[in-house]
Amino acid sequence: MMCSNFQKAFYPFEEVAIDEMVIGFKGRFGPLQYNPSKPEKHHIQNYGLCDSNTGYVINFITYYGSDPSYSDSSNSITSHAVKIFDTLLQPLQSGHHICADRYYTSTDLLEYLTQKRFYYTGTVNLARKNFPTELKKQKLRHRETQFYKSVGNIGALCVAWQDKKAKKPCIMVSTKSTNRIINVQQKRSVVEKPEMVHDYNMMMNGCDRADQMLSYYSVHSRKSMNIRNCTD
Repeated sequence: MMCSNFQKAFYPFEEVAIDEMVIGFKGRFGPLQYNPSKPEKHHIQNYGLCDSNTGYVINFITYYGSDPSYSDSSNSITSHAVKIFDTLLQPLQSGHHICADRYYTSTDLLEYLTQKRFYYTGTVNLARKNFPTELKKQKLRHRETQFYKSVGNIGALCVAWQDKKAKKPCIMVSTKSTNRIINVQQKRSVVEKPEMVHDYNMMMNGCDRADQMLSYYSVHSRKSMNIRNCTD
């Protein structure tokens, strides 16, 4: 009911992002999670679809462990990440550009989204299968970039980019971005970086904004509000 109301009120722009959404909660609830490394140690774990421009939450599903709230259409899908995408993308028409981190990125997901006519940009876990083996051997100089075309049977582009402060290169894949290098204004200087990296950072801002707004409201607040009925 809540998600359907979200979707009636607003339809997202072209760029959207999918990420984990954590809601702090200390009450009694079956799927309650505990992670001491997170700001909200006791929490409800959700997967959310957000508009990248506004941070508006379009859809979300709650993690129930062995009994996730997947859509019925995902019953034949074996990949956990693809099931999440299949469920969250139900209210969207084709053509959107979707962004997510390496937890979700796989060739199975790229093939699924290409078949559904969605575009994708995301970071890559090099332990995943079918990505170029050259990516695992990268030793790049400061701000150096290497591009690799095609992942499996998909017309995707991989990039390895060495940032100044990072110990290892940033590895990303996209079915939409090009091998363009752009100038990005940072605090005190202009930095050259792949357009793909810049697009990813900008698109993921939507989830960051949604998390920020969630942190302002507690689902276990016991405060009550008295609303007066004002009549003429």
